[in-house]
Amino acid sequence: MEKPSMIGYINDQPRALRSTFENRHIFTDPLEKIFEQSSFRRIYILGSGTSYHASIAASHYFEKYAGIEAAADIPTHFTNYTQLKGDPKEILVIGISQSGTSVSTIEAVRKAEKAGCVTVAITDAMDSLITKETKNTVKLTCGVEEIPIETRGYSVTVLEMYLIALSAAHTYRKLSDAEYEQLLEKTSEALDLHAKELAKTKAWYERNKEDLLAMRHGVIAAYGLNECTAKEGVLKMYETFKQPMNSYDIEEMIHGPHMAFK
Repeated sequence: MEKPSMIGYINDQPRALRSTFENRHIFTDPLEKIFEQSSFRRIYILGSGTSYHASIAASHYFEKYAGIEAAADIPTHFTNYTQLKGDPKEILVIGISQSGTSVSTIEAVRKAEKAGCVTVAITDAMDSLITKETKNTVKLTCGVEEIPIETRGYSVTVLEMYLIALSAAHTYRKLSDAEYEQLLEKTSEALDLHAKELAKTKAWYERNKEDLLAMRHGVIAAYGLNECTAKEGVLKMYETFKQPMNSYDIEEMIHGPHMAFK
């Protein structure tokens, strides 16, 4: 893009996601070696803001495919309240920071490292501050976003964590070779649809922009795993449109919050 912009990075997502998929060995190979060396009973995925929302998706992926108990945690909560019980060598702590400079995430992985857990930093900046606090560093393939509102970073992080979880499941033989390859093929097919879905989204916006611009309070509702993307959507709206917004799992929304709607 000639000049960095939010819509420019959004438009670049099909390319970035395809590149992440095609070059997945960059991040799956190092983590595969870690999974081969240890049988983890619990995984903590830590991040702030956009990285936290992607961590929620990642925790579901590890539970569903690899059969490992996993939790997304806000770094400050992890540092001050989370109790690391049992053998620390059976606990994997992953800190996600696109820039590698998130102070709270750095403090959280430092705690995990001191406790003797296996720690991994996932970051785009391979010589950043967070890489000094962990024994393992893995590349986040989203690339630098030269504006503070991260969009490409979210979608690439979600895809990368999905592929890492599939790799872990394959390493632990939770997925057979055939099942693993089938899921990769389905992922590739889904990525082929991204540009078309992006065009549909833009068309939807054009049809509804007058109502959106007149909005003074909004809700993004989602079902199941998509709740983390609803949370990310609210964050992007706060950072740009700056009107009051909420996100809800749709079942929770119909247990009261919907009564406030006009």
